[in-house]
Amino acid sequence: MLPMLERFAGTYNVDDITVVADAGMFSDGNKKAIVDAGLHYILGVRTPDIPYPLQAWR
Repeated sequence: MLPMLERFAGTYNVDDITVVADAGMFSDGNKKAIVDAGLHYILGVRTPDIPYPLQAWR
């Protein structure tokens, strides 16, 4: 995943990348490589319950 992101950043002169992925396509190795490269990520996961802050707000 990281080589593709680096090519994209170089081609389009992008300084900051945030990877948005679901758990099915985001392995531990990809996560470590992205963090080590100084990139950001948002990972979509399923949660069995509504998180407390959202439940309290609702």
